[in-house]
Amino acid sequence: MRVDDARRPEMRKGRWLGMALAAAALWAIAMEPAAWAKILGVQGTSFQLVAKQDRITLGDGDSIVMWGFALGDGRMQYPGPTLIVNQGETITVSLKNALPAAVGNVSILFPGHDVTASGGLPGALTQEAPPDGTTTVTYTFTAGRPGTYVYHSGTRPDLQVEMGLLGVIVVRPTNPTPNSDCPPVPDGHNAGPNPSLCTGTKFGYDHSDTAYDREFLIVMTDMDPRVHRLVEFGRMDEIDTTSFFQTVWFANGRNFPDTIANAQVPWLPTQPYNAIFLMHPGERLLVRLVTLGRDPHPLHFHGNHVRVISRDGRLLSSGPGNGPDLS
Repeated sequence: MRVDDARRPEMRKGRWLGMALAAAALWAIAMEPAAWAKILGVQGTSFQLVAKQDRITLGDGDSIVMWGFALGDGRMQYPGPTLIVNQGETITVSLKNALPAAVGNVSILFPGHDVTASGGLPGALTQEAPPDGTTTVTYTFTAGRPGTYVYHSGTRPDLQVEMGLLGVIVVRPTNPTPNSDCPPVPDGHNAGPNPSLCTGTKFGYDHSDTAYDREFLIVMTDMDPRVHRLVEFGRMDEIDTTSFFQTVWFANGRNFPDTIANAQVPWLPTQPYNAIFLMHPGERLLVRLVTLGRDPHPLHFHGNHVRVISRDGRLLSSGPGNGPDLS
């Protein structure tokens, strides 16, 4: 099993996630029978994102106001849409801001990429979209190196990232060329050995030692619900971002027991991504672990041998062509 680790280095490190993903996997027997062993997201070279306000549902049934990115006319989602691109492609991301006027401007940063921004209004870090729902800011960059990257608001990130304006970019390598996806894992509690394993038909990076059969993306975030309630009731002037105290933690925008429900279930329309691993014995997994919250989340893979092959979108390699020899 391989782990590709991407993090927001400026976030404060702190406490451990109060949720055991391994234990959640055992509950999958009773919850959902099947899952696709691939990353859900949108593929292409051009993406239209709109910042919107909506709500998410916590595992205890509470409903929380969020800001998030939507694809065009769709609803915002938490985390934002996973953008899946290929190395060497020129990527264009357009942004509109349909948030309430009190929120102010919104922008997007793409750490690890050299970005050209145009349109909108100049901001401290990049071009920003005002909350009029029509002004478009365009960000363009070349996906130069394969790996796992993040994107998030660059306007008041201390507040806007907390509110949900964040997401992930996966850059796939151009060489070796990935083959077709593995078939879906059948019934989750009766998967059994697969006589025709994929045996490493896809690659995380431009090296054969990064081959994998199935991949999973886990985005770890956290929340201080007090902030979201102040936003909901129009009391944003009372928010003190230096006193955040997170009491809710998420894996792919959900917390238990919703983490083990299938992806794209209708009762979680703004939280489409699930957070459970399903595979056949003997298959090789690539796990892309991203932390976009304030706490570090070192996953423990019970009963499996793990290599960390990448950090912050860069292969742990001593030189070109050497593969993840520093893992």
